[in-house]
Amino acid sequence: MAKVHTERWFAKQERLLNNEPFKNTRKYYCHVLRFFTRMFIFPTVTALQYARYRNLCLKQSEDYIGKSRAVTLTGEPGVGKTFSATSIAIAIAGRRWEALKSDYLLQSAMINRWIEEGDVEKITSFRSLEESYFFYKEREAIGIPCLVSSIPLRDRCGRFSYQLTPEVPLQLVRLPEYTVIFNDESGLTQGAKTSRNASSDIKDFYRFNRHFGDFLLLNTEQGDDQNAKYIRIVTDHNIRLRRQEWIMKPTAALWKLEKQKAKFFKKQAQGKYSPERERYLAEKYYYREKYLKTIGFRAIPYHVTQSEGSGLDGENGIYYFPACGMAEYDDRAFRNLYQSKDKLLNVPIYHSLLVDSNPHDFDEQIVS
Repeated sequence: MAKVHTERWFAKQERLLNNEPFKNTRKYYCHVLRFFTRMFIFPTVTALQYARYRNLCLKQSEDYIGKSRAVTLTGEPGVGKTFSATSIAIAIAGRRWEALKSDYLLQSAMINRWIEEGDVEKITSFRSLEESYFFYKEREAIGIPCLVSSIPLRDRCGRFSYQLTPEVPLQLVRLPEYTVIFNDESGLTQGAKTSRNASSDIKDFYRFNRHFGDFLLLNTEQGDDQNAKYIRIVTDHNIRLRRQEWIMKPTAALWKLEKQKAKFFKKQAQGKYSPERERYLAEKYYYREKYLKTIGFRAIPYHVTQSEGSGLDGENGIYYFPACGMAEYDDRAFRNLYQSKDKLLNVPIYHSLLVDSNPHDFDEQIVS
């Protein structure tokens, strides 16, 4: 009888991939420590490394951007902008939710006094706070409180972020108080080309974001000047990221997996597997590879640069995140924007080292 993976096995693999951010790293290196129990130096160093990076991650998560209200993470493709921003957004939204709960509960004790005094301003403010609290509280099991985003995010509890739609900055949809607004690739919707023709409603939304709902803005974009001017002037600073590094990489396990894959591909090409056996091994190695990528930490150097809203410049540092991040997202979320995605593959092959057509023909097409 052919060996096949059960639904229970698949469910277990998915749970492993979505574990608490540090759990896979801790478990992996615990196995390593048990294997090297007769050696003293290696286990001690490994345990200290894990503790150090975990503590750095947790400490940074308490205050990623200080008192800033609007920040843009910039850098070339692949440096970890979205990965960093999603982890930062999850952490900040968690603190904003705690602040919303605290403020609502404390002000609940004051509302009768404000009603007796006829303090309309405080009563109005409290009612908005109350609505926001109950909006997120009633959906807390399925939605991430205080987080709207332009791409879907799922936290480690399986909850999804709320949708940042075009109606939000147009002030056609009301956001709850204390919400974090995360806009990935923000130049797509609030790019420099919109600086002049954006409606007054959009400009006012960003200009008065703290007044309208005590909102916090978090953007990602490749360049410091790609966002519209009405975004840049309210941005406290840009955070330019550099190339990320995989720390405490499970080198031995990755090496072993590559050997297993090479053997699998060779035998598969030789037709030595039955379809059932081939599928069984491919599933096993697929999940093994994804699991190993959750182990360790990511170090992403950053440099704070000026924006039109601030003269701050020059701060350098390194962000530390668990390798799997604090949120799950599709790193190709914008694939549907590719205009040719549904066309048949039909790329011609060169048949000579001579160029048949003028390569500068591209220039006219790009301009048009």
